[in-house]
Amino acid sequence: MRFQTDLHKARGLGAAKSGVHHWIIQRMTAIALIPLGLWFVYSFIVLVAAPYEKAYEWLSSPWAVSASILFIVFMFYHGYLGMKVILEDYVSRLFLRWILIIFIKLFSIFMAALAIVSILFVFQASAASPVGIHPLSCIRIHSSSSPLGLLPEFLKPEGSIFRVKARL
Repeated sequence: MRFQTDLHKARGLGAAKSGVHHWIIQRMTAIALIPLGLWFVYSFIVLVAAPYEKAYEWLSSPWAVSASILFIVFMFYHGYLGMKVILEDYVSRLFLRWILIIFIKLFSIFMAALAIVSILFVFQASAASPVGIHPLSCIRIHSSSSPLGLLPEFLKPEGSIFRVKARL
């Protein structure tokens, strides 16, 4: 007869201890997203009502670009971690689960890279182009007090429909 406690029998049968790292990283990204998200919402609210030149000046700031990139990285990584947990918990077929996890990971990386490249493109172009010209240097922006003043000239409505004018 062997005298063993329940604790001795249970050793080695618990979690693989890999979930703790995932849990901590998800909480860290959530904590980082709180100030970054508040900053992003505040900036968005301020820039929506601002003229084009103000938004252009904001995108020219290295601090705004750095904070935007951090927000994008943390947001997509946090979203990936959350979607991975959902897929692991609710998709029962192992092959489908791993295909979906790989897809979500590649999609998150692609979208984050696209957003970062776009932000860096606008930042790089803003240093080279004068105020009032779109960073692509092919669209002249006319600002006025109306919301339509923020649209490029070829997208402004004429009458009741939008007409796109080709510029050669």
